[in-house]
Amino acid sequence: MEFLKDLIKIQHQQTLEILSNKLLTRQEDKDEFIDKFNKPNYQLIKVSNTKMNIRNRVKIDELIYNL
Repeated sequence: MEFLKDLIKIQHQQTLEILSNKLLTRQEDKDEFIDKFNKPNYQLIKVSNTKMNIRNRVKIDELIYNL
């Protein structure tokens, strides 16, 4: 289980770095963005049965690769 938690942390860190490079230009802003969103509560995975409309979801992969 610890192995999976470590993988999630690494993936989250890499996603933040990619997004900050795509969205922001100044290094100070990038560091602030990473510090702001690199918290354990953003790294949680919760399996749930939600009926959320697909159109309302944010698709990070599309944001990363289409910018």
